[in-house]
Order: sequence, then structure tokens, then C-alpha cells
Amino acid sequence: MCAEPTWQGIPSRIKQDIVTSLDYRSRFRLRVCSKSDQYLVDNSPIILEGLKILWRPSGLALAVKKDGKVSEIHDNSTDKLINLFFDVFKVKRSFVKNVEMQFLLYMNEIRLEPLIARIQLMTDHDLKIRTNHASLIVHGLSNQDFTNFFRLFDSKVLESIKFENKHSQDQLKEISSFEVWKSLRQIDICLKQSVPLDSLLHMNRLKYFSSNLSSEGIWKLRADLSPGFGFSVTCGNNLTENEVVSGLGEQFNSLAIRLNGNQYELSQLFSTLAADLVFVVTLEFKKLQGYVCNRRTVNEDFEKFNKWDTEPISFLRSNRSN
Repeated sequence: MCAEPTWQGIPSRIKQDIVTSLDYRSRFRLRVCSKSDQYLVDNSPIILEGLKILWRPSGLALAVKKDGKVSEIHDNSTDKLINLFFDVFKVKRSFVKNVEMQFLLYMNEIRLEPLIARIQLMTDHDLKIRTNHASLIVHGLSNQDFTNFFRLFDSKVLESIKFENKHSQDQLKEISSFEVWKSLRQIDICLKQSVPLDSLLHMNRLKYFSSNLSSEGIWKLRADLSPGFGFSVTCGNNLTENEVVSGLGEQFNSLAIRLNGNQYELSQLFSTLAADLVFVVTLEFKKLQGYVCNRRTVNEDFEKFNKWDTEPISFLRSNRSN
């Protein structure tokens, strides 16, 4: 008669696969079972769809999404929640598709020290935040501390970032020189703040504010007309139709179009070098947008582009489990 298998008898490699598949709460319940289980949990990568520090009426919370389900961890200790957030990335193979941080958005009395300490600890141990998409609201950090925090994102993995609070021009100029910035494919800068245009030109999609966008700047923006390329620029100056068309280049044939019933000041369809692709440009109340669409699905593609900046950070839109 064969003995029934036990947890202790399972090979360590299979145990690690099991731990990796567990939800966040179950991992930490297993962690307190024994010293060997604690070691196993601490050295098994965490794979999540989303991880977010956010503010609730009761205080800070940590939201975790795995396998389509969202759970929230609430604790009166800011230190504990911040540590749980960064503990996800203690194992170098850990990965979270979407990361959001809302820190000091509402409560100025929340202490900064735990966040600064974990940023330094991650830096000292050469650990990275491995995520595809990041959305940040981080108030109160000094320029140097925010710079150190930004450096934690893995340039080999990060694809897009959204800045939801204001940063100084000097700070944006500094972090735009980092490899993690240069590797970005998408960026969304929500508030009015100046960013050097040349630091954005390697990206496939960008949304930002320009205090004085010129025809020359528009020419630079439209240099890459590859599939999926698009920009959305809120302008501080009053652009004219002639300036827009001039910046786009006269060698492209253009055609005025109407998009889904919207009446823009300017809505033009430009040909590209690819027969099946067109470049759609609209101007509406100082907002200039351009997107490379499939010739047969212009309206659908352009409408989807209008929503692209909300897609990476919508992971909390599911039923929460407590």
C-alpha cells in the first residue's frame, strides 16, 4: 500500500511552482507555517496582473490582482503596506504587469520615511520593480528621492509610464537622461509641465503638454508613422490649420474626414508609405492628436487610440474579494 504524499515530500522545484501560482494572501499564510516554508515563499517569484497602493477612507490599502480577481489588504501601519508592496520584488524573477502608486495624495501626515527606506534598500541590493506599466502619484519626495525611486523600474521590462502629479522641469530633464526613460514606448504626462520634445521622439505613443508647439515640432512628432504610432498634445499656444498641415508635410496627400460624428477644427487623413495605413490628425481646442490607423477601420482605430492611456491602469475594474 503506497503512502499518501505529503507537502514535505514534494520536490522543492514543484513546491516553488505551486507557491508561484498561489494568491497573495495564501502565500503569506503558508509563509508562517514553518521556517522551511518561509524560505520557500521568500525565494519564489510572484507573478501578478496588478499591484496598487491606494487611499481608502479608512487609510492606505494595497490592492492585488491575480487571475482576474482583486483583493485588498488594509492595515493601519503605513510601514507594513509599503513593505508588502516592495517585498513583491525581493525575488528578481517576480513580475507585475501593472503597478500603481497613490502616495500622499490626500493625507500629508502619512510618513515618508518607510518609503524612502525601502527605496534605499532596493537600491542597495540592486533590486528592480519589474512591470510593464506604471502609474505614479507620489507627493512629498525630494527630487533626489524621486529620482532614486524612478531608477528602480527595470528598463528591460517597463513599456509605459503615467505621471499623475507635477514634477519640476529640472527633474523631468534629469530622469529623461536615464536608460529606463529611453527604453519607454509610451508616456502620459497628465499635468501642464514642460518636457523636452527630443526626449520623447523615441516613443511609439505619447501624451503631454507643450507650451509652444511649432510646425517644426509637429514635423518631429510625425517622423515615425509605423503601425500603432500616435500622439496627443495639449498646446499652450493657438495652432492654426496651416501650421498643422505645414508641419505634417505637403508631400502627403490629405483628405478632410468626419470622425464618429465629432466636428473638429481640423480632421485630416494623410496617406503613408504603406498602402493599408493612413495617418489621421485632429485639432480641437488646442488639443492636437495624430494616430496611424488601418485604412478600412479609421473610426474604430482612432476611437480606441483616444482611450489608450486608461487601459494599462484599469486593472482594479473587477469585483474585489476581501
